[in-house]
Amino acid sequence: MLQIEHVTKKYKNFTALEDVNLELENGVYGLLAPNGAGKTTLLKMITTLLFPTEGQIKYNGEDIRKLDGAYREELGYLPQDFGYYRDYTPEKYLRYIGILKGMPGEKLQERIGSVLELVGLSGEGKKKMKKFSGGMVQRVGIAQALLDDPRILVLDEPTAGLDPGERMRFRKILAALSRDKLVLISTHIVSDVEFIANHIIMIRDRRIYCNDTVEAICGKLAGQVFEAVIPAGQLPRWEEQYQVVSQRQEGSDVAVRFISRGGSQGNSRGDNLGKSSGNGLGDNLENGSGNGLGGNFGNDSGNGLGKWCPCKPGLEDVFLYTYQERA
Repeated sequence: MLQIEHVTKKYKNFTALEDVNLELENGVYGLLAPNGAGKTTLLKMITTLLFPTEGQIKYNGEDIRKLDGAYREELGYLPQDFGYYRDYTPEKYLRYIGILKGMPGEKLQERIGSVLELVGLSGEGKKKMKKFSGGMVQRVGIAQALLDDPRILVLDEPTAGLDPGERMRFRKILAALSRDKLVLISTHIVSDVEFIANHIIMIRDRRIYCNDTVEAICGKLAGQVFEAVIPAGQLPRWEEQYQVVSQRQEGSDVAVRFISRGGSQGNSRGDNLGKSSGNGLGDNLENGSGNGLGGNFGNDSGNGLGKWCPCKPGLEDVFLYTYQERA
């Protein structure tokens, strides 16, 4: 178990993280937040590249500073930008990394073959990496993190540069690894963790905002996510009233996915149910409100707006709701 207890990290007068508390066991954890929220800082402290200003991090009850090398032997780490020699082949690069880790030669050679096969590069092991695409290079980075069969796998933006097929392969790899490892993935790409993470950890205002299952987190927006088709000219006023999380053009109309904090009442700014609120933004669930923005749950309002279709909230809805709200 990895325990993070009251951890704060400061850089002179700037506080990057404040009073972070987490307990992590085997499984996949998605560390989700916008760029600049402190994800990389937290990962660097877990991997001992940085140390907390306050608090401590423990592995199986012991301070990782005291464990020192014994703790690092349990780690596999992929930073956002990992260094490699362009003239090296994947096999040569992994052999170099394995020697730095102190891996025995026989075990090292066996593991090189295993991890290259795992990341889909078994046929590319003898080609120079300067000929590789960005996605292939990233897969080599994932391979080096897995090389010594670590108990804790820390991956910072691991799917950067991967195409959809490569990202799908990566998700399958993590799903298999999580049975006996602690896997921590930092990303701002929601789809990378939504279907494989046991828990989602979100950071907001330098603190842990939530740490729960995908289902529990998405459930917080239950009954508040809808889709509707509206005239394109109404979009600016619609965006004033609701939190629009996505939109697409459909001829002269726009299909919007949006969050209504009042549920099917349709308005997070104090609408009245069944009549116009008098502020030009009131909704009416039964018929048009007369203001051009009347919400309609289940039938056509006659004011140019289609019906509201309730949607199951997804993690991307939660992400956009949580962080656009702070914009």
